[in-house]
Amino acid sequence: MSFLQPLALLLAALSVPLLLLYFLKVRRRQAAVPSLMLWKPSLRDREASTFFQRLQRDPLLILQLLALLALAFALARPAVTVMGHGAKRIVIVLDSSASMKATDVEPSRFVRAQREALGLVGRLGVGAEVMVIEAAVQPRVLAPFSRDRQLTLAAIRGAQPRDLPNRLGEAVRTARALVGQDSRAEIHVFTDGAHPAALRGQADDVRVRWVGVGQRGRNVAITNLAVRRNYIGTYDSQAFLSVVNFSDQPETFSFTLTLNNDVVAEKTLTLEPQVRRAVVMPFSHEGGGVVRARLNVSDDLAADDVAYAVIPPVRAINVLLVSPGNLFLEKELSTDPQVKLEVRKPDAYQGGMETFDVVVLDGVSPTKLGPGRFVLVNTAPPDVPIEVLGRIETPVIMDWDRKHPIMRQVDFAKIAIQDAMRVRPLAAGKILVEAVGGPLVYLLEEPNRKAVFFGFDLFQSDLPLRVAFPLMMSKSLRWLHPAGLDQSSLSLQTGQPIQLPVEHGVNTATVTTPGGRSVRAQVTRGAISYTETDEVGVYTISTPRGETKVAVNLFNPDESELAPKPLPAFVEGARAETVPVPVQRELWQFLVLLALVLLIVEGVLYWRRQTAGRYGLPFNEGDRWALGLRCVLLILLATALVRPMLPRGVDRLNVIYLLDVSDSVSLAARESAFRFAAQSAGAARPGDQSGVIVFGEEAVVDQPLKPGNKIDRPQATVGGRGTSLAQALQLALATAP
Repeated sequence: MSFLQPLALLLAALSVPLLLLYFLKVRRRQAAVPSLMLWKPSLRDREASTFFQRLQRDPLLILQLLALLALAFALARPAVTVMGHGAKRIVIVLDSSASMKATDVEPSRFVRAQREALGLVGRLGVGAEVMVIEAAVQPRVLAPFSRDRQLTLAAIRGAQPRDLPNRLGEAVRTARALVGQDSRAEIHVFTDGAHPAALRGQADDVRVRWVGVGQRGRNVAITNLAVRRNYIGTYDSQAFLSVVNFSDQPETFSFTLTLNNDVVAEKTLTLEPQVRRAVVMPFSHEGGGVVRARLNVSDDLAADDVAYAVIPPVRAINVLLVSPGNLFLEKELSTDPQVKLEVRKPDAYQGGMETFDVVVLDGVSPTKLGPGRFVLVNTAPPDVPIEVLGRIETPVIMDWDRKHPIMRQVDFAKIAIQDAMRVRPLAAGKILVEAVGGPLVYLLEEPNRKAVFFGFDLFQSDLPLRVAFPLMMSKSLRWLHPAGLDQSSLSLQTGQPIQLPVEHGVNTATVTTPGGRSVRAQVTRGAISYTETDEVGVYTISTPRGETKVAVNLFNPDESELAPKPLPAFVEGARAETVPVPVQRELWQFLVLLALVLLIVEGVLYWRRQTAGRYGLPFNEGDRWALGLRCVLLILLATALVRPMLPRGVDRLNVIYLLDVSDSVSLAARESAFRFAAQSAGAARPGDQSGVIVFGEEAVVDQPLKPGNKIDRPQATVGGRGTSLAQALQLALATAP
């Protein structure tokens, strides 16, 4: 046995002043007594004051001395050396997808997986290193490789299931990358079924071991919900639902449709096993609200028994059109039911937004445009980062972005343009329509300004005569301002990020989750982004201009199908024996526990003595203080046993360098990238950590995070026929503390 802090043994010298306190004679006070019967306690007090008499007869002193010695030895941190599993590394991957919330096993599949994982950790020998990874939207390392069992167990107990689709494939790939080429490593995956993506993540790695939970698949789910306007009949809206019975037996149930918690429709259904039914529920409403469809069924998964949809309230978009006269623009904007239009001549506009939501400039170039939301037609004001290089006669359209919201259902193949501006964007943005010689339609996205730029005169094109023109203008206004968001824009699946435009001037936003948690959201370039949509329900986005609600639903048949799936069988291959290494095990917890027991006994004896066996506090104020100090000491010792940790701020930087070693990167470029990383790491301050990830067809941790200002040349070998940048970023996020 050895001591990690041997100087703490000097605290045992405190027993000397403790003994001296007991050697002091008791100060007697004179008192008149009516009876000689009180002399007997006085005689006992005199005997106790005799040198060594008090020491021989007082058990409190013995208990205090033993507790003091136990605490002194505990602070010295005694440790014994045992032989443990030296290089053995265990990775525990917990499936936290929605199906793990199923209650076909008590209390749930995820709790059963947690218990299995805790049992695995409990069976491991001393010295094995354990890592815990949660398979969420992105693989998240809950506990890095460590021999600290308390850290590992706390990470497993703290994991929670979420309303997310299965992401085991990414988690297994991350685990394989973190263990590298270690043939002695083991990856234990706790899940209710193997999905194709997860099997691809395993590849042919025999180190992966699957642990299954789940017994049956009784579940009825809502797999889709949409609300549309109805222009025929009595009702002005319709709710379209898709309901599936994933059970192996018929299910009869009812479901209700509510709008702002008021029941608007009810229906009873009977579904045969593995049958999908589409249901249409008409209803009427005034203004916006939240539609909720709920199945009144007792099955094994509650997350897909409810679905939400948001009907946005009707909000007007205040638009200012500055033009010398353009019938096409005036007609299109004035016929939009959500647009409140005002038209001005160029000499009446000096720039800026004034009180409008969107400003449309038609061939008008003010001296200073300023921040805001704009549609620029055939103009590029001086403070707009678009450089005009000249003109393009009869530009030939090369391509257009068919996936952007503004360009959906828009065809530019037959649009004829006689003359256009030759421009070069100087700031961040996106090309929507590109011609030979430069962009024709461009999205400008600056921190305080968003604009849709049309680089040609509408009178020099047949675009206003085609259906694409009103579509593009209407969608441009709604891309620039959130008032035009429809129901489909406010409905997401769990795991999808919330990305919505906000009004000009809005720099802060708060997202309230369905569970009631408020989170500060990021507002960048006129749009809010929030990624933690791991809970089914309605998310409320609050800004200084008002609130916007977004519905988030599961809508994932793979998660609603709860029938246990077959798991790959583990095949034991040739594995190298783990070499036992000495491991130190500290014993201070047992000494603190011993001191705690001794002080509890001492405190009880002291309390009984000072109260003469009666229940209550001592009569003397000094005795009450002494009893209170004993209680405080007991609380501190009990707190020490649970190992409390206080967070403190540190000026420490963790840098992970991602080096592309694919075949598309030349040797000179690889050398340049390594030199850059080496120089950057050389400038690290004390306490900073650096790590290296190399990627090609797959990503591998070449050098884990470690302190120091030096990184070595990469030694890991990966295939070069691909560039898996996304996997490298995912691995970096998982390894970052």
